[in-house]
Amino acid sequence: MTKAKRYVIPFHGNACGPSISGSRAAVAQMGGQARCAFYMSNAEQTELRHVTGMSADYARDIDGFPIAPDSFACGLAVHTRQPVITPDVDGEPRWKEWLWLARQHGYRACWSFPVETSSGKVIGTFAMYHPEPREATARDHELATRLGHSAAIIISRHQEAEERAHSAEALRLADRAGAAGRAIRGFSSRCSAARYRIARNERL
Repeated sequence: MTKAKRYVIPFHGNACGPSISGSRAAVAQMGGQARCAFYMSNAEQTELRHVTGMSADYARDIDGFPIAPDSFACGLAVHTRQPVITPDVDGEPRWKEWLWLARQHGYRACWSFPVETSSGKVIGTFAMYHPEPREATARDHELATRLGHSAAIIISRHQEAEERAHSAEALRLADRAGAAGRAIRGFSSRCSAARYRIARNERL
């Protein structure tokens, strides 16, 4: 496994530009049967979750992948803020417990790149997978730079969509709680009015 020179994908918040189709076009220029995937880090920067690129089965297996100094691939790329290039997963000790995943999904080389905002926050990674062992060349790094903008857009849009969904759910729960509170207050008011009428009638 190789830690390449300092290389961070910039994100400047531009909503325009290439997206998934653009990223696939850049990967296609590498030749072979390379695939790419995008991963989003959680708010605590402790784990990664698959956003798009690989199959649903792969996503289920990889979601919650740890971000830590003893991690590897994308988890290590986020922790170090540097690319982690693994030319052959079969020869990398850190991959030993995960070789079943690589074999099941047909790749030997895994290149992981961190995606960082202009404010310095790492929001996730994108990874490239090759079916045969392969080192990353200078040209590969240049093409990876083209993927960077797409990666940032894809990850940030996914985060925004989740935030909107969470906000909508919080609003729905608040409305429900408010309605319940109003119902309780209304019932309490009716009970108070009933007690008052009973007490008045008793006095009469």
